[in-house]
Amino acid sequence: MKETIQAPPCQPFDDAPAGEESPLREILEKTAVPTAPEPAPATLVGRIACFQADGSVEATYDWPAGQIHTRIVQSTLALDPSAVGRECVLAFDRGEIGRPIVVGLLQPAGPAEGPLIIHAENGVVIQSGAARIELREDGEINIQGMYINSQAYGPHRIKGGSVKIN
Repeated sequence: MKETIQAPPCQPFDDAPAGEESPLREILEKTAVPTAPEPAPATLVGRIACFQADGSVEATYDWPAGQIHTRIVQSTLALDPSAVGRECVLAFDRGEIGRPIVVGLLQPAGPAEGPLIIHAENGVVIQSGAARIELREDGEINIQGMYINSQAYGPHRIKGGSVKIN
């Protein structure tokens, strides 16, 4: 029958007897293990802070938590002074927190202030199935559909150089 030998539990290496200071222990405790800086997140939400006289743009952002940075930023879109104060989406060149790039501006939540303006040089067409509204660059407007309803709660005026009905 084979005899099983049980090994004693592992003990941490120590070069000094119990109760005495160990030069090795002191060196290990004092030697700081360098840690890599925390990598930048893929994206952050920041704020456009200002435009410099030379046209450069600064943004502020918070990373890591509690450390506010203000840096000159690169941008993937054209920015103008009306963007100051707006929230922006920032990405980081090569993952470096000190190299921010504005990749977009956040749009305000809720209804837009003022009218929605669609601008196109060569006309606009809105189409759904057989219904179609066309705005042409020469000023002509065409409305087509199976049934077209028009309703007014006040006077309903139709004006033109000439008006043809049927």
